[in-house]
Amino acid sequence: MPTVMKKGLLKAPASTKIEDKWVIVGLNGKSMLEAMKESDYGTLEEFSESTVGKLTAQNISNKQKKFLDRLTLNGIKYEYKYSYSTIDNAVAVKVSSDKISQIQEMSSVDTVVVSSTYLYPETVNSTGYSNDNAVQNDTFVYETGIYD
Repeated sequence: MPTVMKKGLLKAPASTKIEDKWVIVGLNGKSMLEAMKESDYGTLEEFSESTVGKLTAQNISNKQKKFLDRLTLNGIKYEYKYSYSTIDNAVAVKVSSDKISQIQEMSSVDTVVVSSTYLYPETVNSTGYSNDNAVQNDTFVYETGIYD
């Protein structure tokens, strides 16, 4: 499960190992869906095609760009992955884990979600011995000729 940090509620987990982490940074301000719900438009598609919807999308994009610029100004190196605007106003970036608390404290940031990471399964080499198989025949009835 990802670690969600909301301003003032949780602190970034202390980590002994500094490594790059993918995070989704939720920014202050409404998403397209939230703005549409406060409008007179019936669908998100109608809202998105309207003048108000286009201005809202541009405003979200500007806020996201401003946040990314602020990362650069604060000396936080990042790798950009994606921007979210439909159901959330957020960006996905890869940053050093020791910078997450600094990002969380930025005035434009609402939440920081640290993605979960998993180890890939390792390949196990078999020695060829029959007991190394996933299914083991403990009865040894094959040699009796029962299946011949």
